[in-house]
Amino acid sequence: MTTLVPGLGGTLLPARFLADALDLGRTSAVDLERHRQHFVRWWEMVTAQCGPATGLRAIFDLVAMPLFGRLGFRAHDAIFERGFARAWLSTPDATPIGLLILAWAAHAPARWL
Repeated sequence: MTTLVPGLGGTLLPARFLADALDLGRTSAVDLERHRQHFVRWWEMVTAQCGPATGLRAIFDLVAMPLFGRLGFRAHDAIFERGFARAWLSTPDATPIGLLILAWAAHAPARWL
């Protein structure tokens, strides 16, 4: 059974994961709307500031960490290399998981030209 979250979509994270991570089953309609508005404002800021020329550090700082931080993760031991960045994330219950961020493709897709 899939839980759809009004106003949230896309393929970065499944809606069910977001619903579970934000514990939306116990969230009031007012709080749910507040969460939705926060994500919409954050995503509008991201799309206004980021594009194919955005560097890995900016993607980490402006996209990955605000998103995962809002979901309760904490990052440590971030390493930035040419073409990728990696970090350890800890879940709210201290379970370690990995995060890998890749650079944009070497050649811009035709839709960016």
